[in-house]
Amino acid sequence: MIHQINSDFPNFKEINLTSGVNIILAENKINTTNSLGKSLFLESINFIMGADYSKSILSKHKDLDGYSIKAIIDLDAQKKEYCREISKDNNKFIRDSYSIIPWTNDEWKKKLLMSLFNRKGDSNIITWRNLFHFFYQNNTSVKFEVALRSYKNDPEYKTSLFQSFLLNLATDAVEEHSQTKQITSEKKNFNKYLNTLKKSLEIIPEIVPKIENISTSNKKIIEDIAKLKNEISQLEKKINLINLKNKKLSTTLNELRTKTNVDSYEDFKSFFRIIEIELGDYIKKTFKEAKTFHDSLVSENIEVIENEISQNNVSLANLQGSLRLKYKELNNYVKTHNLNNEKFDDFKIDDIILNNLIQNGGQAITSIVDSNIKDIAKIKNEEIPQIISNNKKNINNYRRFLTTFVNLVYKSNKNVEFNIKYNTKLDIIFKYDDDNGTGKGNMKIIIYYIFILLFNNICLQRKIDFLILDTDITDGIDSNNLFALLKITDRLFKKHGLQIILTLRNDRNLDWNYINNKKWIKHRLSDTDEGYLFKPNLK
Repeated sequence: MIHQINSDFPNFKEINLTSGVNIILAENKINTTNSLGKSLFLESINFIMGADYSKSILSKHKDLDGYSIKAIIDLDAQKKEYCREISKDNNKFIRDSYSIIPWTNDEWKKKLLMSLFNRKGDSNIITWRNLFHFFYQNNTSVKFEVALRSYKNDPEYKTSLFQSFLLNLATDAVEEHSQTKQITSEKKNFNKYLNTLKKSLEIIPEIVPKIENISTSNKKIIEDIAKLKNEISQLEKKINLINLKNKKLSTTLNELRTKTNVDSYEDFKSFFRIIEIELGDYIKKTFKEAKTFHDSLVSENIEVIENEISQNNVSLANLQGSLRLKYKELNNYVKTHNLNNEKFDDFKIDDIILNNLIQNGGQAITSIVDSNIKDIAKIKNEEIPQIISNNKKNINNYRRFLTTFVNLVYKSNKNVEFNIKYNTKLDIIFKYDDDNGTGKGNMKIIIYYIFILLFNNICLQRKIDFLILDTDITDGIDSNNLFALLKITDRLFKKHGLQIILTLRNDRNLDWNYINNKKWIKHRLSDTDEGYLFKPNLK
């Protein structure tokens, strides 16, 4: 939890925050609520949480240069004050009163990632800054899909990964898929590296590794990969054939069942009525016997087909198991850190790649990389939807929560729709009646982020416990609906020790008596000399 935001800037007054609703209110005492410091307050939180100095609004104001932002935060079950200087030279360090050596900004972001999400900041592509976006909204869009992205310029594969992590759905599989897409997007730089390396080899031939039989190893690797791909192709053909056979058998089975249960009975009954008068009981009896014989044949056929489908399913399961093993084996070849195993323990992976470059040229390497990436992408595109499909129960629980929350806010049934599906990327559908337009779109985004915070903190036991919203995200929301949202959120968040921090203007038609009694307002900004966050007319 964020307990306090402060600064050693002379005019800055410490701002104390609690669980539940925390409002930073901008009041126009003279003319305006603009430029009082609402966004600078949120940027102060963003800055202490590791924002890039060059991109921070704080770095644009010369008056703030050399001063520090301070925050008292709960991390690792400890309440400490952390400090970061607003300066070009010293912004890279975060200090607290207990540590002799400060954290670098990179170390600090890794600490936040581990402390709040129990996620190590290693070489994977889930980072603190990208996750932080989902709990810090200083600007948004009426488009729900755009608001879900961690940053506007983020590739879709990263957005899919962060959402799958926050929703606890197929995270490992999506992360592996995202890594292959990351390699694809960075291939341009990889090509530059290969070209530079090849030129270096021409200038300094001494760096070529002197290892006998290394090209044989390369050949062996490529042959093994080609063999696995061929085996995978054959298995896929067999699987497709069985699936096709099962489809035809199922169609026949449905037709037979229909004949047994409906058509044959009705057809015979109708026929009996026509011939009963003319041919008498003898013919009727004969047709009844014929019908019984017909039905017994149908039943026998159904049993035969069911047995065949059952046997096909056993074969299918075995083939799919073999296919998974082959893909896993191929995957191990694709991951370069797995190449240096017992088969190739005499060679360093760097030497193998370098030798491949010499033997085949950079283009051959990139084509192999492309081919291997496509293989992994194919596996994941089939695997991820299946994992998500197996989590339908959780997705239904998500929808129940969102339905309850939406209907509480609007005090009526809004026919909430919520679903998650995967087709090369994670698609999250969340909508309800009358959620079009700026204000209603913003309300939908806020409700979704409240759900994400509650789910991560309560269900996944992660330590993230705050949601930060700028004034812009509440623009256009009906005041009654906004007030209802805040009341529900305050009760929920206080119960679970969470906080929502938001900036508002006093031109909203809210129940300010109720708000004052509940002590939601933690700081008042105004266009008077002492009312600004830092000071008027910052340079």
